Amino acid sequence: MTDYARIRHRQFDRSIRKDFTVETIQGWELRKSVGDFVQKLRIIDRINGRYVEKIMTKSGEIIKEVTYPLRTKIGYGSDKPELKSPERD
Repeated sequence: MTDYARIRHRQFDRSIRKDFTVETIQGWELRKSVGDFVQKLRIIDRINGRYVEKIMTKSGEIIKEVTYPLRTKIGYGSDKPELKSPERD
């Protein structure tokens, strides 16, 4: 069960790839391990190359807060080795 908003911004500049340049996801999600709701904020900023993620409980306790360069986020999502198609010779 989730309740969140996704905002995507695309900058029309030929020097930047066609994907969304800034993507923000924020909302409430059920934490399965405990059964309570947590608030998630995730910002993917391809212009400045930053990834930000913050997860908080309703009481304000911060469970996770990370910020790092986007180029170091390798091996997640569709970039996982088991999801990549084998290279052909």
